[in-house]
Amino acid sequence: MLDSIVQMIDRRTAAMVANRSSLLDEEMNLRAVAYMIGDLLLPMCCMVCNVSKLKDILIRTDLCSGNPALAEKLAKLIYDYLARCKGLG
Repeated sequence: MLDSIVQMIDRRTAAMVANRSSLLDEEMNLRAVAYMIGDLLLPMCCMVCNVSKLKDILIRTDLCSGNPALAEKLAKLIYDYLARCKGLG
C-alpha cells in the first residue's frame, strides 16, 4: 500500500521534480505542493496520521528523495492541512 501512495504522489508531482530545490525558498509554491499532496492523501489520512509517517512516505518520492529538509517541511504542512480538513486544527 505504501508503494501505491508513493507512486500516486510521484505521478502528481512529476512536473515539480525539476524545480524541487527552489521549493524551500518559495513559500507559496511549497504550500501549493503540500495542499496538492494533502488532497491526494485526504481519503486515507488515517494511514498517515503523524508527521513522521508522512516524512517516511515523502522521502521515498522522487520529489523529496535526497532532500530530507523538503520532506520535513512538506510533512508538517501536509499534516496541518489534513488536520484542518478533518476539523482537528
